[in-house]
Amino acid sequence: MGTEELQKVHYDRIGTEYESHYGDQCSRQYRERFINQPMFEGIELSGMSVLEAMCGNGQTTEYLLSKGAVVTGLDISPAEIDSFKQRWPSCEAICGSIFDSGFASASFDCVAIVDGLHHLHPRLGEAVSEIYRILKAGGSFCFAEPYRGSLPDLVRSFWYKHDSLFAINEASLDLTELKRDFSARFSFIGEMGSIRTTSQET
Repeated sequence: MGTEELQKVHYDRIGTEYESHYGDQCSRQYRERFINQPMFEGIELSGMSVLEAMCGNGQTTEYLLSKGAVVTGLDISPAEIDSFKQRWPSCEAICGSIFDSGFASASFDCVAIVDGLHHLHPRLGEAVSEIYRILKAGGSFCFAEPYRGSLPDLVRSFWYKHDSLFAINEASLDLTELKRDFSARFSFIGEMGSIRTTSQET
């Protein structure tokens, strides 16, 4: 079974439980303070076209909408996209692949992913290339992920062994490798638990 098919099956299976587990008030406040605010710091989201890729039920969408962004959700799981549509009826929602999104080139001002890229091992580079293609020149790719050697990754390594919500194909990002491979296409401009990259002007 391929990388994305594993992800689809996994989230079709655990979607409801995952949303319940991570959608409580405490989790939402944590995401607001420690993920969303630092991840989008310095970006004027008002009026921006933002793709929440690998969106699940849209746990980042609430923050984006509160800042005035125009949000589109993308996820490979039909069950998660159905949940996204019910939760955020004003947003466009597409069931599709981050490897081949189907969006036109230069469609978005910003692409945001929270805790999705580590599901894509070993095809992460393909996804980042697709994200670069659909970003407008100078657009931002914002993501929050466990990366190799970080404190969250050490915690994650222990936690994943005891939590049934995680999948066997998950792997932390090699941030050094990612920066090296995409230095010609992205400028890495922030790193604080999350990474923000800005695509080069073309």
